[in-house]
Amino acid sequence: MTKQTGRSRRLRKKLYLDEFATLGFDLDFEFTSEKSAEQLDAFVADFMNSAIDANDLAFMGSACAETIAGVVICRGRYDSVTQEQRQAVADWLNANADVKASECGELTDSNELL
Repeated sequence: MTKQTGRSRRLRKKLYLDEFATLGFDLDFEFTSEKSAEQLDAFVADFMNSAIDANDLAFMGSACAETIAGVVICRGRYDSVTQEQRQAVADWLNANADVKASECGELTDSNELL
């Protein structure tokens, strides 16, 4: 993954390009039924603790009564999400009775996701 763009190594690192690119993925899921504000807060707290924090990830996105959509990246500055971390999030969503449908995108350069 070291295609040379004509930029210096220092600049590639600063811009997270080429060998310094970090990977993340898109995440979308739909609830089985509409959630009240309290139910949504409880679900998001559980999701963040059990699926995101437990796998040393970060989630940026939005939630409403029917769906949640966003991006999952690694917490570490130059770390990439692994296939195992992505699968752990997907497995958590698939095992949750409140989630009707979910889609975890392929691992992609985080610069393209954000």
